[in-house]
Amino acid sequence: MVEGSITTDTMAHKVSLSFSGDYFITAEQEMTTNAEVSITDGYTTFMLHEDTIPGIYYTDTSVYGKLGKLTHFISSLKTTGNTLPQIICIHV
Repeated sequence: MVEGSITTDTMAHKVSLSFSGDYFITAEQEMTTNAEVSITDGYTTFMLHEDTIPGIYYTDTSVYGKLGKLTHFISSLKTTGNTLPQIICIHV
């Protein structure tokens, strides 16, 4: 699962990555760690860094969204030599 947002404010924007789980099991969600995460508007790509809390990723504090721009969130999870890309589009 991907949870996050980007605003027009110049700040660190947070993205949370976790594995989906069974709705009826209330165990804590397993978070996605060691992923390569970036946000791009098609011209500039901003890499996110993982926080000390597993599965939480942040942009640099200089990143902001531009109104009317389509922003792409890209993450790649590397497991045993395979890369599983995921792309999500966000309209700011």
